Amino acid sequence: MATDVKLDQSDGTFLELHGRVVKSVSSDFMLDSAERRKGSGPFRRALVHDQNDGLTINFAGDYLGGTTLNAVREISPLHKKGAFAQDPRGFYYDCYVGPGRRCGGYYSRCLCHGLGPTSALVL
Repeated sequence: MATDVKLDQSDGTFLELHGRVVKSVSSDFMLDSAERRKGSGPFRRALVHDQNDGLTINFAGDYLGGTTLNAVREISPLHKKGAFAQDPRGFYYDCYVGPGRRCGGYYSRCLCHGLGPTSALVL
C-alpha cells in the first residue's frame, strides 16, 4: 500500500492518513476539541507511553468526563494465569464478584476482599 496524507477530505475538516502503519515517535498523543472541553486543564493526553514502558489512557485524568470503552472483547491481564490476591500478611484469597458469589473462571475474577481492610483488584 502506498502511503499518502490527504487534507480537507469530505467537508474540509478531515485529515486522512493512508498506510500500513502510522508511527508516532513521541511520548504523548493529545486529542483536544475546544467545543467538547470541560474544565481548564492545559493538557488532554489521550495516550501516553509512560515511564514504565506501558500505555496509559487518559493520563492523569486529563479528560474530566472519564474514559468509555464500548464493546470490549477482552482484557488480557499481565500476571500469570491462576494468580490469587495476596494481602500484606502473605494470606491468599480467592476473588469474588460480590458477597457470596464466587467467580466461575480465571478471567471473571475481579475483586478480592480479605479479612479486615485488605482488598486487591485482580484483572
